[in-house]
Amino acid sequence: MLYTDGIHLVADTIAELHAYCEKFHIKRCWFEKAKTHPHYDIPQKQLATIEYHIVVGLVRRVKIRKILLKSKEMLARQKAAEKLIGKRTFERLTK
Repeated sequence: MLYTDGIHLVADTIAELHAYCEKFHIKRCWFEKAKTHPHYDIPQKQLATIEYHIVVGLVRRVKIRKILLKSKEMLARQKAAEKLIGKRTFERLTK
């Protein structure tokens, strides 16, 4: 599932987040690889697409606290996977 507060975009996994953004032409340069809360900043030209995806259920609108929580959960899952299979393998599998 993807989540937005209207400005930021996060997902249950980083791979899911990147796949969604690639599919709907949100450039990787909009990805904020923050150590505590990775997310995409939603570019102005994509707001209408995100709003439509909220209406059809692809994206859930949440408050900023939920964005931060989901982002931290996403990061924790990534770190656990990297620890389990190795960082290089994880990066290769999620490109």
